[in-house]
Amino acid sequence: MDVVVNGKLLDQQGVLIDNVTYVPVRAVADALGASVKWDSKTRTVNINK
Repeated sequence: MDVVVNGKLLDQQGVLIDNVTYVPVRAVADALGASVKWDSKTRTVNINK
């Protein structure tokens, strides 16, 4: 499925599973000018702008 952020079509696709939409975090964050960091201890994705 296409993912559009601020009118820009992302190169990567989203996925629909059991009526839940999943999108690639890094691609969306990059499109928004945000940074992504992974905390392996807490298994948490942090997005900051």
